[in-house]
Amino acid sequence: RLLVQTHEPEALEFLVRQAELGESRVVRRAAKGAIFRLRQAGVALPAPEPALSPHRDAVTWPVAGAWANRIDCIGSQAVCLARRRPNDDVAFISVVISDDRGIVDGMGELGTSLRAVEKLAQRSALPPGAPLNSVPPEYIAYRVRQGLETSRRVKRAPAADYQRWSFLLDGIGDAWEPDLEGLCRQWADPSLLAETAHLLDAIEFSDWWPDPEARSEGAATRRFLQDVQGDLNRLSTRTEPPSDLSSVPPILGEIANETHILASFWPYTATATAAIERRVDDHLERVLPKDRRSRFRDALLQMTYLADLGGRATMRALISTASWALDPTSGIEPREQPLLRQMLRKCVEVSDFYA
Repeated sequence: RLLVQTHEPEALEFLVRQAELGESRVVRRAAKGAIFRLRQAGVALPAPEPALSPHRDAVTWPVAGAWANRIDCIGSQAVCLARRRPNDDVAFISVVISDDRGIVDGMGELGTSLRAVEKLAQRSALPPGAPLNSVPPEYIAYRVRQGLETSRRVKRAPAADYQRWSFLLDGIGDAWEPDLEGLCRQWADPSLLAETAHLLDAIEFSDWWPDPEARSEGAATRRFLQDVQGDLNRLSTRTEPPSDLSSVPPILGEIANETHILASFWPYTATATAAIERRVDDHLERVLPKDRRSRFRDALLQMTYLADLGGRATMRALISTASWALDPTSGIEPREQPLLRQMLRKCVEVSDFYA
């Protein structure tokens, strides 16, 4: 309380330092609470110093765990790594990596428990219910290197909180990277191409649809939805409940065994489906242009690796097949790719659901 009241530069620096490096969680939380109140009062605070200087021995701390989330529809992924300190508590770093902006966020903590870090990683696995993937620590370092390269390319500074905690990645897999293309060649099965549309029923792909509010594809998506809704508004009935649950594709049962949660809407009538399909043909390559499809392929390659690590054979086969189809050398035209078509159909379903 006295430190807060003084507003002296030395006191403020001490508070900021304790918020990052305090010896106990109680001290760190108290300092962070004080900092929050000061900021609310409009008090300027010094920037935290990099956490590297007092922890040069972090490279010797053994890795206690490493996790990665799925990649979301805008190309972002959260990864997390924990290291056990000599006094048997752990330190962790969590990083958010964007495929078009680089390192966009980060956080870390010293002196917490492994269980607390695991809970934090699980809470960040969105949407709720999506699997959290245990990965080798080298994968975390590899993804961070990719993020840093993207940050350099687009001339964005990596997030300050990442820089503050990046020392926890020292000494981990500086050159290692997975053979993503090799995995794609190994597991892609062209006979499963039609089944790749069902990936969007799996919880980790449930938000993989074009966003009409997005900066990149938003305008094209809105035009697509306007045309579809104009056609559907002329129909007396759009959707119908499933009449025979025995007609559910067997592949959905296999997906459910590996993802545990499926997300699906009631089907459209045959007439409504035909109207939607015509508009998908008209708009697909404008809504999902070449560069967007390339980014989706990169994400699918990463998710093939994660499915392979987790032993999820059905998801691995479907994701790698979708990735193969998105490779221009496959000869599969964009409008012939079930996953892309399903993404636009899902956009219509979501729009209808919230209308």
